[in-house]
Amino acid sequence: YVPAQNEYQLPQVTIDIADAIISDSLAADTGVYPTVVVPDEMLCSMRQYTTKIRLLYGRGAYAYIFNELDYIVFSSVNHKGYQDINMHGYEFVKNVDGYDIYMRQED
Repeated sequence: YVPAQNEYQLPQVTIDIADAIISDSLAADTGVYPTVVVPDEMLCSMRQYTTKIRLLYGRGAYAYIFNELDYIVFSSVNHKGYQDINMHGYEFVKNVDGYDIYMRQED
């Protein structure tokens, strides 16, 4: 645990990543919220921060990973070899606080 860094008392990295995804997505225009996979360490805090991101987690997550996901977030420190995600139709969006955000490319 770490001391609260903001009025939400949530990790600032979670807020920064959620805001980056929301501002990058078309959710504001279409009302359709993006489906996202995030590392375990921010799963609960992301759910607490916003309902504008649909998180894919649990037993069913693996079956739908390449069909329903709009964004995938990787820790650039803890995850290795994820850059090959480009071969599966995802492109790098930006690095936020040490986490790389990848977005599914339009077909």
